[in-house]
Amino acid sequence: MSRLTDFLKNSFYLLIFLLVVPQVIVVLTKQYTALITPSTKVGIMSITHMLTNSGEYVKNLKKFFKDQSIKAILLRIDCGGGAAGTSQAIFNELTYLKQHYPHKPVVVFVENICASGAYYIACPCDWIVANGSSFIGSIGVYIALPRLKELINTYKIEYQVTKAGKYKAILNPLINAIKEEQELLQELCNDTYQQFIEDVVKSRPALAIKDADKWANGTIFTGKQALDLKLIDQIGSLSHVEEQIRERAHIPSSQEIQWVKAEQKNILMKLLYPDETGESNNDMSLFSMLQNMFNSWMNQQTIVHM
Repeated sequence: MSRLTDFLKNSFYLLIFLLVVPQVIVVLTKQYTALITPSTKVGIMSITHMLTNSGEYVKNLKKFFKDQSIKAILLRIDCGGGAAGTSQAIFNELTYLKQHYPHKPVVVFVENICASGAYYIACPCDWIVANGSSFIGSIGVYIALPRLKELINTYKIEYQVTKAGKYKAILNPLINAIKEEQELLQELCNDTYQQFIEDVVKSRPALAIKDADKWANGTIFTGKQALDLKLIDQIGSLSHVEEQIRERAHIPSSQEIQWVKAEQKNILMKLLYPDETGESNNDMSLFSMLQNMFNSWMNQQTIVHM
């Protein structure tokens, strides 16, 4: 019995050895290869969702720019835009960081779409590469506001608002806007739009405000059309992106590029901890967030780049 027990024990240890040792060898080989093979780190960050909060993007950009071992940054953008404030916040932060770290190039790659607020983020970067059939542009601003006054009248619902401030209820969907309120909303759009195109022109000198009716009228262009308009710099693939990164960051072809991905919270963490620090926020629990989304829809509307 003792021999059988020893045999089973030794067999178990052998099995563990055969399972674990190859994995250890693989890990050690990779680490050793990384030590003896010259490589350069390049940060990579994806922008793929509707832009509603700049916190996570700004945090990752700061980390990449301040890390001296990272020699360049790749932004992979596949986004149709989002809130005007969020887009402008990321644009402003990117512009600020580029001024303080002028020798760290930022290259953009667009596979499918880089529209409106997403283009706002792309325009200050050093080089924009896109597919010829990708969608670029949609530069403009709008305020989407449902008006439900007729609906509540149909069901004979009485709705009263007591306010202080002439325009305080301007975005209330249950009240029809008067002429002065419509004019104020138009002024908000016009001012936001003017800031947008001025920032684009400052970032891309080949564009001119006097020609904004050609490239900033809300039209979506293909990558090929966008290249003709100077909205992007090159039609190409990830290989062309790598060429640009190597050239601008002075990375020789003999060196491997080590891609460093930006940190991303998973969906559950984003719901539980929506702020950029990842710490719990008592004012933004999941229930509160859903409630705020409903209240936001009912009581106010965000100016958006979409």
